[in-house]
Amino acid sequence: MRTGWKPLSNETKRGDSVELSLFLFLVITKEMKKKIIKVFLFFLTFGLVVLMFGSASGQQARNIIKLKKTGNCKKCFLLKADLKKATLQGAILEGANLKFGDLKRANLSEADLRNANLRNANLRNANLMGADMTGAYLENIKLGGAILCHTIMPDGKRIYSNCKNVNLTKVDLKFANLKEANLEGANLEGANLEGAVLKFANLKFANLEGANLRNRNLSQANLRGANLTDANLKGANLVFSILILAKLNRIDLKGADLSRANLSGAYLDQANLQGTNLKGANLQGASLKGANLKGANLNQVNMRGVNLTRADLAGVDLSEVDLNGSNLKKANLDRAKLNRANLTRVDLTEAHLKDADLNEADLSGAYLNRTNLTETNMKNIRNLDSAIKCKTIFSWGEDNSGCE
Repeated sequence: MRTGWKPLSNETKRGDSVELSLFLFLVITKEMKKKIIKVFLFFLTFGLVVLMFGSASGQQARNIIKLKKTGNCKKCFLLKADLKKATLQGAILEGANLKFGDLKRANLSEADLRNANLRNANLRNANLMGADMTGAYLENIKLGGAILCHTIMPDGKRIYSNCKNVNLTKVDLKFANLKEANLEGANLEGANLEGAVLKFANLKFANLEGANLRNRNLSQANLRGANLTDANLKGANLVFSILILAKLNRIDLKGADLSRANLSGAYLDQANLQGTNLKGANLQGASLKGANLKGANLNQVNMRGVNLTRADLAGVDLSEVDLNGSNLKKANLDRAKLNRANLTRVDLTEAHLKDADLNEADLSGAYLNRTNLTETNMKNIRNLDSAIKCKTIFSWGEDNSGCE
């Protein structure tokens, strides 16, 4: 039998109402709990990050102070450290984290940077001379203008890509590969260059005084204006090298090869060039006062305007050599071969020419004052009449036609 519908009692309505309210409260409470938890976790994470960052920043600041004060910061945290123009010569930074660090113009010469993290660091114009970067991480590092001289790179090899004006006094460069190295203006006085390769090196205005470069390869090196006074270059290879205005006084070049070298205006006073190969070299305007050129190869050499006062050229072959305007006062030319040589305006005052061969030589305007030519081969000599003669002794007698 179908039961008829009856309206709900007030008590039933109140019960349902309470249950509904309780249900809604529980649902809202759960949502609120989730939001509260999320907010709590956010602030907790943020706080930890701030705490960690503050702690890292504090640690970095302490490390920078430590580094500058002691020079020792092995395995230090220096992320993004500002070390511009810092003086860190000889600093110990082995294994240090210098990622994104600013080391622009910093002095890191002789610094220990082994296994250091230098990724994305700025080392523009920094001084890394002699620094050890064995095993260092250099990805995306900025090294524009940096001094990389005698510097050990991550692979353990030393490089000399930029040694301009650096001080390498008494530095051990034994067997160093200095091929194409830029050593312009560098001070290499007393440096050990035994076995070093200097082919194509830029040594303009470098100081190599007293350097031992015996048997070294300096072919095509640029030594313009360099100071090589008292240096030892016995047997050295200087083929096609540039030695314009170089200071080579008292240098030992015995047996060296200077063929095709440019020595114009160079200073070679009292230099030892015995047995040196100077074939095709340019000596125009050079000074070789008191130099020893015995046995030197002077074939096709440009010797215009050279100062050879008191130089020893005994037995040297100067055939067809251009000596126009040169100074050979009191030079020893005994047994020298000067056939077909250009001796125009050459000063041969008191020169020694015993058994010298002047066959077909041109003496236009040459100075023969107080020169003894009695035992000189004068056959077919040219323009002797225009030479200036005063107390000049020939086999046929003394000539004083040029005396004032």
